[in-house]
Amino acid sequence: MPATDGSFEPHLNLTVWHSIRPSAKSMFSTRHKRVQSPGTPRRHNELMTKPSPARLPASRRMILVRNAGNWLNLSTPLGLAVAVAGRARVRRGPRGLWFADGYRPSYPNGGAFTIGNVIATHHEDIDALFARRPGLLEHEESHAWQWTMCAGLPFLPLYGVMAAWSLVRHRDLATGNFFECQADLVDGGYRDRE
Repeated sequence: MPATDGSFEPHLNLTVWHSIRPSAKSMFSTRHKRVQSPGTPRRHNELMTKPSPARLPASRRMILVRNAGNWLNLSTPLGLAVAVAGRARVRRGPRGLWFADGYRPSYPNGGAFTIGNVIATHHEDIDALFARRPGLLEHEESHAWQWTMCAGLPFLPLYGVMAAWSLVRHRDLATGNFFECQADLVDGGYRDRE
């Protein structure tokens, strides 16, 4: 909608995205809502700001959409197969997620990783891991949303390209990785860019 000074002010229609947490909204929306006084110059980093710390609870309907999407795009079955092949103990988690603790192979080497709706970790007790790192569950759940939004398996090459870009640009796999930034670097246990 046009602003009073004649410039175009993008906005986000919250009636569609009212129940998705802010990082999922900002990740795939091309329209952003910003509070800005007329005449204030735009800065590029304003469009890539972190979501507010107060996370919106996802509604049951949106969780069902995510879960069904990740089953239909075969990412959750792939995640369960990887967990079983890695001799992890698989069990149900909250909000339609699956937990796989005690994953044996050494790769990937992070604290936890997500394939579809399956969150796997090398730690023997994933609940203790989430207790030590309170934001980690939300970080990994953001990745579950990313699997849905990327229609499943295309997430893997996209994530690989972003990790390579981050490695070239910042000399680590996460700092410049779009997917890790949208899931909140600090919650994932990575150092923040700032």
